[in-house]
Amino acid sequence: MSVPAALDRHLRDLLSSGQVRCVLGPAAGCGPRGTAHLARTPEAVDRFELSPLACANVLVHLTSEEARRDDARRPVAVLARPCETRMLNQLLSERAIERDELHVVGLGGCRGVIDSRKLRERLPELRGFPEVREEGDTFVIEGEGMEPVSVPRNELLLDRCSGCDISEPLFHDHTFPLADAAPTSAAEAECAPEPSDEGWDYWADQFERCIRCYACRDACPLCYCEDCVLDRLRPMWVPRSVSLKNNTAYQLIRVLHLSGRCTACGECEQACPVDLPLLTLARKMEQEMRELYGARSGFDPEGRHPMSVFDPNDPEGTDFEEQGR
Repeated sequence: MSVPAALDRHLRDLLSSGQVRCVLGPAAGCGPRGTAHLARTPEAVDRFELSPLACANVLVHLTSEEARRDDARRPVAVLARPCETRMLNQLLSERAIERDELHVVGLGGCRGVIDSRKLRERLPELRGFPEVREEGDTFVIEGEGMEPVSVPRNELLLDRCSGCDISEPLFHDHTFPLADAAPTSAAEAECAPEPSDEGWDYWADQFERCIRCYACRDACPLCYCEDCVLDRLRPMWVPRSVSLKNNTAYQLIRVLHLSGRCTACGECEQACPVDLPLLTLARKMEQEMRELYGARSGFDPEGRHPMSVFDPNDPEGTDFEEQGR
């Protein structure tokens, strides 16, 4: 799905007039998944792609010096789906970015995006970045050297999209519709197994497969620390050797550092080369934050991290025992 003419003109005008330094948005990748594209000239706008496959979260690049800093402090324009405006809100609340550094082009009417792994499993013969069009509750996939194939939407949607309740941008400077907004099913999010011997066996099996490539951390827009605790050598909090003990420490430190911040965008799971169920962990932590502190990240740009605020009404140890935790 190419960029609509009105949006194309708007992006070109922003760049040609010098109102923004660059435009950050999704583009077609070399395979059946999108990639990030940074357009600095009006001509570079041609590369943007709004296909349901071009769904990589581009905000991981937003906190880089290359994208943000400019002598004139001109803002960066960002093409943002509704869930990405939630992530932007979280970054704003942490002061990782400032509002005047952003020009948000909201993409409204989002009905979900395609999981490239599910697509490859369904169509292993697929090559390159295919054309995708939506016909009701069906995706029509047309790739190089193959006939168009119709696949039900619910068989290809990313897991995070099945329970998403945000179809419109939470805030924006300009907005353009992807499609007419349609109600989405708010399916229950899959959560991590409750603490038990069986639950530990499940996660031990998962963490043992981790190869410690750090792709999950590097894909996360909220992992922007210049000095990451997972990289430190003195002291070395997590040894570099790959083992169940070290892998468990790595994954738990990562998810705990995101507690109360994570918006469950699922980029960690999408980036994982061994398909660890990292979104399940993220959703479990999000559920705990909501139940314990009534906090839901990414909905208030002025909000404070629940773990950084003292409230005398916060649950104590006895409360956990009463709840059977």
